[in-house]
Amino acid sequence: MFSNHSTDAHHYERLKERLALYRLVFGQPRQQDLLEQLERKIEELDADQRHHYRASLPTYTLDLSPIEASHVMKEARREAAELVESPSEIARLLQAVQEMLATRARELAPVRRQVEELSELVRHPGTGSGGAPELERMREALAALLYLRNPYDAEFDHYPAMGLEDDLQVVQETHARLFTQRA
Repeated sequence: MFSNHSTDAHHYERLKERLALYRLVFGQPRQQDLLEQLERKIEELDADQRHHYRASLPTYTLDLSPIEASHVMKEARREAAELVESPSEIARLLQAVQEMLATRARELAPVRRQVEELSELVRHPGTGSGGAPELERMREALAALLYLRNPYDAEFDHYPAMGLEDDLQVVQETHARLFTQRA
């Protein structure tokens, strides 16, 4: 989504951390004081301790999201239909997907090949004589990649060891549907 060294990336990570902290103290007495105290303690940690803290924090937070997987996929399909007309937005999506493959390599290893093939389908939708079916395949591949990029889908993607499970399933199902039909 962002380059690792950009100011936006730093602000985005900070925002995610503050949201997780807020969800941790939600409903507690004097939650603003508690939030500020936790933030001060986090700043005192060394890099390794901070990394461990950030990885475990979502496990202890409340997930207040009312979003269901079917709704997220519906939105991904709607966005994919719009994205087909915007090569620059498609390029940004593909870049974000490549960054995810790099930064979350271990978690995405089971679907790496499928993600790369879906990305290739989006880059080069095909020149078959059936323009509409090729465009529909591209939209479906885009929707799966948009779902993958969305951190707030059926499972909050930052939950260690479980956040990407729904994403893996969407990628596998979409890939099987798009590439089995062609065989």
